[in-house]
Amino acid sequence: SGLKKGTWRLEVVTDNPLGLSALCAEGLDVTETLVPSSYKCPNGGKFKARAMHWAIRNSETKLRLNDWICHLDEETYFDIHTVCAVYQHCQMQNVLVASGEKVFPDMGQGTIMYNTFGLQPDKLLTALADTGRVGDDLGKFRFQYTVLGRAAIGMHGSFAVMSQAVEEAIGFDLGPEGSICEDSYFAMRARQDIGLGASWIDAWMYEQSPFSIMDLIRQRGRWFHGLFFCTSFGGQGFSFSVSWILSLMMSTWILCFGIFAVNILVRIHGMTSCTPDYLLLFWADTISMFFKMIYMLGFANTFSPYLEGWPAWLSLFYMQTTLLPVLIGIIEMSGVAHGVYLLFLRESVFYVVQKEKKIHKTDG
Repeated sequence: SGLKKGTWRLEVVTDNPLGLSALCAEGLDVTETLVPSSYKCPNGGKFKARAMHWAIRNSETKLRLNDWICHLDEETYFDIHTVCAVYQHCQMQNVLVASGEKVFPDMGQGTIMYNTFGLQPDKLLTALADTGRVGDDLGKFRFQYTVLGRAAIGMHGSFAVMSQAVEEAIGFDLGPEGSICEDSYFAMRARQDIGLGASWIDAWMYEQSPFSIMDLIRQRGRWFHGLFFCTSFGGQGFSFSVSWILSLMMSTWILCFGIFAVNILVRIHGMTSCTPDYLLLFWADTISMFFKMIYMLGFANTFSPYLEGWPAWLSLFYMQTTLLPVLIGIIEMSGVAHGVYLLFLRESVFYVVQKEKKIHKTDG
């Protein structure tokens, strides 16, 4: 990590015993926190939120209020630069709290990259679809942290840096609806209850895309389903001043259905008509270019011709810009449709995306 031993440790919160002490390298300080199967959150928190709520007050690490937690997914990679940037954020925020400028320190978050740093894409289609997530991190997520100073459109559950004081003040017992997208729900609740701010951490972490198209659709569907309850019209009591930006984003997310369909129809009309409407084509091209810019920003930061080689990089570039945009659009819209379906089910569903490859043992 680059930090002195004793100033950090790894903690894995799990529902099932993993025996990590025996599996990890000698000298690696790992704490395994096992959530009792009988534990139930008082407010009905479920899934990942239930485990994290238990860990806040029952972790064997016995955290102090000015200690910090960096939430990670099971496949997350990071490097020394990331550790330094996270440490700098924590130290700066602790100083601000100690000086009386803030009551609670800002949470922090940076960019999550997919299928890099040794994590090769298992499926190219989902890998190219996730370049949009990288573009979002470098665009609207960075904007909300650096300009707005808060998680106005939510936050990621990984690379989430928060103090123990904040986690104890809010907790993750967020009810069934708040457990679907517990990360963003927590950010909105913390903003409303304690005025929690958020800062950008200029660093990277590295993760894996979903292995299948159906996993990606279910993942997007869960996001849509859970984020709905973080909006003004989600019935969870969030004030308009806290949730109006996310509410607007969710509304435009639904409108993407119509925009995408109209865009396709305009293009078909332009290709088949003897007298195409150039104003409509200009509108369609402008909308398409906006989305392509987001994906290209993510693509440029994910793939490198010096790592993939120029032939492979050019092939990926052609697929990203020409062959796959419509297919990726259909997949993303299918995720929204699945999210709407989950809303109509009126059930709290948390689909766990498979991020581990099965290793088949062979004789010899």
